[in-house]
Amino acid sequence: LPPRLAIRAAGYSDEDVLSLTAALPQDGSLKLTCVDLGENPRLGDEAACGVLRALSKWHSESLVELRLDKCRRLGKASIMLCTTLLQQNAGTTAFHGLQTLDLSGIPIPLPEYVDLARAVSRHPHMCDLRLADTGLGQFDKAHACRVLTVLARSDSLKSLDLAWNVFDTEAFTVL
Repeated sequence: LPPRLAIRAAGYSDEDVLSLTAALPQDGSLKLTCVDLGENPRLGDEAACGVLRALSKWHSESLVELRLDKCRRLGKASIMLCTTLLQQNAGTTAFHGLQTLDLSGIPIPLPEYVDLARAVSRHPHMCDLRLADTGLGQFDKAHACRVLTVLARSDSLKSLDLAWNVFDTEAFTVL
């Protein structure tokens, strides 16, 4: 297998991705650098969380790019697990080397948004975050300002895609 797992827009379901996850080598012989599951509308939390757990266990040191964009069936469980894997515990994170995270097109629940932003802002290597069309600011403009304020604290973030979210004047002031 190449160091990239790219099944973008392949139409995979949970069963397909769970089978693929089970087939990944567990002996350290494969060092995945990029996992792109984007644009698979049949992919749900069960399979996405399975892949994330496998990546954190067997590929955490090599993974630099993770794309889950436009997998509209992903929800709270996947976002919470991404947040957990980005958070620092005892000075290290499961996805310590991750530089790119794309969650565009996934509706992110309000309570999880600030936690995700906090984890990203504290992550030492995250430089490209894509959160286009995730519902930020759609229901609570003050919440959007809090999220943006937290993201602005990041020392490593260089690119932030927030297209198709709803912001007021205060949010643009933060940006």
